[in-house]
Amino acid sequence: MLLQRQHAETVAFQRSNFMYFAGSRPKKKAAELPSVTDAIAKTMQDRMDNWFEVKRRGRNSRIFAFPRGEKIWLLVRHGMPMRREGEHQDDGESGIAFYRPQQHDVLIYDSVTDEIGVNAGTKGERELYLKVFGEASFGSEDYFDRFERYTLDPLRELGPDSMSHGDIEGIAGVRFVEFRRRWPGKISEMETRKCEDLFKSFDENWEKRLSGGSFTHATFKFAFKDSKKERSVTIGPANIARYERDSDEEVIEAWLKAGERRRPPARQSGPVSAKIRWLTSRISSKEFASQAAGIHPGFSGFSLC
Repeated sequence: MLLQRQHAETVAFQRSNFMYFAGSRPKKKAAELPSVTDAIAKTMQDRMDNWFEVKRRGRNSRIFAFPRGEKIWLLVRHGMPMRREGEHQDDGESGIAFYRPQQHDVLIYDSVTDEIGVNAGTKGERELYLKVFGEASFGSEDYFDRFERYTLDPLRELGPDSMSHGDIEGIAGVRFVEFRRRWPGKISEMETRKCEDLFKSFDENWEKRLSGGSFTHATFKFAFKDSKKERSVTIGPANIARYERDSDEEVIEAWLKAGERRRPPARQSGPVSAKIRWLTSRISSKEFASQAAGIHPGFSGFSLC
């Protein structure tokens, strides 16, 4: 059991791509980290097992809880649909292996921001975890908001000023290096622009060059005062963000918040959560690539600025 828990802890703390959802804690209520006791974990497991069984994933899931300061990590270990594969046997003969693969999903709840991050394989699993954790910890399946809360509009509204970073400790520079947008029509057209610095390339024509179409994502290069290497951050209005290094999250989100404050008052999105409305969640690189590719299967490559 100890080895299982040590393995679960290693897996939980290695995950770096999450989809984030805001909680509905009243503003005046103090932050409180929920306690996931063995009894609560058992109740959550039983409810999840009912869903997993219907989805052909078997039963006997396990939940491992790891509280750390103001956050709690939950690792959900469960089965996947049975799989049949050809097997090479030691005597050189062929055989058939029939087994159930194991899946590890991770949840992180931050009691300060009242947000939960979910790293899971499917949308159905994410929805299940939000309902079960919300009910077990806060008494409501609908405790966590499923709606999008962020946008890339500051690029169009502020232009080069959206790259300002002087008030953010730790950031030495920010460059807008790539974006993709979808143009509407009978057959949707995807356009990608990629450059060392798009705002410098667009110069005074930035507003015209960014107008029209719907952004699917934007990529920025960040220079940090404590590092010689720039690192990329990709943000999408469809609840997508991807960090090269998860430890960059705190300082970059401070920059995002500042960007929200610089927006014209009439266009600010309001206090849905503590974070700026540029992005709402993080997902895996594979899922990001799938969503960012849009609906045009024949599209590939980039248009350079």
